[in-house]
Amino acid sequence: MVKDKYMFPRDKNAAKQRALTLSSELNKYITSNEFNTGRFYYAENKDSSYDLKNDYPSGYSHGSIRFKYYDLNEGFTEEDMLEDLKKFLELFNELASKVTKTSYDSLVNSIDEIQEDSEIEEIRTAQKDKTLKEVEAPKGIIPKYKKGVSKTTKNDSEIEKSNKENKLTGKVGEKLALNYFNELIDNKIDEDKKEQFRNILNDNPGSQHGHGYDLVAFDPTNTDKAVEKFIEIKTSTSSSIEEPFFMSLNEMFAMKEYKQKYLILRIFNVSGKEPQFYFIDPYANYSEFKDVDDLIDKVFNVEAIQYKVFGEK
Repeated sequence: MVKDKYMFPRDKNAAKQRALTLSSELNKYITSNEFNTGRFYYAENKDSSYDLKNDYPSGYSHGSIRFKYYDLNEGFTEEDMLEDLKKFLELFNELASKVTKTSYDSLVNSIDEIQEDSEIEEIRTAQKDKTLKEVEAPKGIIPKYKKGVSKTTKNDSEIEKSNKENKLTGKVGEKLALNYFNELIDNKIDEDKKEQFRNILNDNPGSQHGHGYDLVAFDPTNTDKAVEKFIEIKTSTSSSIEEPFFMSLNEMFAMKEYKQKYLILRIFNVSGKEPQFYFIDPYANYSEFKDVDDLIDKVFNVEAIQYKVFGEK
């Protein structure tokens, strides 16, 4: 049997998540019954250290669809096991009749997309009715610049990791940002000015993608006057305030073009109990910049990890 390189990645955590997602999707084809669903643990109390200590095959446990525990203390008969085996065969035939080779291959090929959708929904559910806690923006963080070719593939996948996280957390971050600005209007703005602030706030941030920012809002530090600001939202599941984020060249040009109007809203720990945020105002200490290079040099500590090459000189 030839193993699909996408279905069986070298990364153990990625392989585990794919197996769990696939078993969950296949489980949807089977009618509900009394058997357990999801990952099978050799210890009924779900102590994974028991599995590892005894060197039980964890891949098998991640890929299980239905299973049943037998309690040795309560006792069971051979007839009980035979009856359960008959039911398992019925479930297998039910699954086989509903999932053809073609549909299974299609499911395997789309497993990453299914997994991402599931993770997005988990984050959205976790953040329902939660608010952001503001913290002071970190300063003076010096990156550890690369001095040679990476010894592992991990360092070379930073952009890919960032792109995936943007997809997972982007919409969640935008929703949290909108909630934040709406709460400012509700709680900090005088009644006779609320409509003025709401008229600035864009409740459809997706329409601005490609412009170099995610959201049109107002200056959160000025509750007396509605000053329009263009907000670029950078969201992360990391709980570290020092976790770096990525800015595109288009976003940098937007930052340069919209003088005094551009803010970066950094949200982190978005899947945690208390998501936190801070703002970066590139014009806090400058009125303008000569060009993008001047902006980057004066405002940020950065590392260039990718170049667009047009050819030889």
